Amino acid sequence: TTQYTNDFASASVLNGATISGAATITGGVLQLTPNTTSQQGGITIPASGVNADSYTISFKAITGGGGGADGFSYNFGSDVSATSTTVNAETGSGTKLNISFDDYGTGTGAAGIRVLYGSSIISNPGTTPGTNGVLAYSDNTSWIGTNANFTITVDAFGRVTVKMNGVALLSNVQLPSDY
Repeated sequence: TTQYTNDFASASVLNGATISGAATITGGVLQLTPNTTSQQGGITIPASGVNADSYTISFKAITGGGGGADGFSYNFGSDVSATSTTVNAETGSGTKLNISFDDYGTGTGAAGIRVLYGSSIISNPGTTPGTNGVLAYSDNTSWIGTNANFTITVDAFGRVTVKMNGVALLSNVQLPSDY
């Protein structure tokens, strides 16, 4: 069952979602940030009120060539806020599930994709599973500078799989039991 869908054909029809920061909608595209330094933007989709033991989200992301921004993230939890003043674009907000697409290699970190849990705004969580909330890390950066379709699936066993254009980038990453 689909809980939320939007083709962004109209900036005034967000179907309950809110955009924040530098995010804009133009020509059927939600742009989280313009190609300008020190920008943050987000979309918050409210809880559906339906409890599910598994779900899939899908979205198309168009990213720049890297080196000019930190990236973007998908965040799921009761304490997630796209308007938080301490949000880090590539690691997001909240203390539950954060999937980080880091195209810059923040601080001494490395570019790539991380599945984080309980990280609570760590701007440089590193790459080592078991530290700083990192559950999994992939140094795959093939998504940088592309127009790609992503799916993120949480299955009934609490495992996360991240795919780009149908190819798994991270597979069956086990979430903690309190998820």
